Amino acid sequence: MGDVEVAQQLFDEMPVKNTFAWNSMARRYFDAMPRQDVASWNKMMTGYIHHGQPWEALRLFDQMKLHQLAIDGFILATMACACAHVEKLDADKQLHAYIVTSGFTIDSVLGSSMIKHG
Repeated sequence: MGDVEVAQQLFDEMPVKNTFAWNSMARRYFDAMPRQDVASWNKMMTGYIHHGQPWEALRLFDQMKLHQLAIDGFILATMACACAHVEKLDADKQLHAYIVTSGFTIDSVLGSSMIKHG
């Protein structure tokens, strides 16, 4: 039995599943994927944000940058949301600096996310 199967079995046996358990299970499947595309990264980050773990979304974003993966406006919009949910003030400044230095055009998706969450 592999790690994902063991994790699934333990998860299934849990009488009460909290947000951490759900996110951990989703992360195991994400990590086990042979290839994660931009949409799967974005969904994982969004899940962390919606379940009260925006710092985990920011860590995933750092991993994307480290591995030089394609980052699009939707990922950046998700990160603007994550920045709004963390108390680390410089997170939004770092995101803005990344947007500027990477040459992204602030389109309607990214712009409205920055206004809404900034």
